Amino acid sequence: MNTRRYKRKSVDQIVRFVYGGRVVSTTQVVDISEGGLGIKSLDLDLTSGQIVGIDYFKPGHPRAISRHISAMVVHVGPEITGLMFPESTSNVAEYPYSSMV
Repeated sequence: MNTRRYKRKSVDQIVRFVYGGRVVSTTQVVDISEGGLGIKSLDLDLTSGQIVGIDYFKPGHPRAISRHISAMVVHVGPEITGLMFPESTSNVAEYPYSSMV
């Protein structure tokens, strides 16, 4: 049974992962929706409820940050980590969803 609020779309985009106030790694976004995204899991001690950040870039401009967004960790699995955006950013106009799909 699928209990997701928003439909997810598969994507393949590299983003920078911000943890503890600093960029700690790059990772791949594997799916995205208006309410959150799934990233390839990192070798970090993440737990549900933590606030992390994602820096994403305009296509073709890997050094120019297009947007920094905060998200809450909602799932940590061996392959995929699920992040949920705050309600205030779950609007397509405010969030990079439309530019990443």
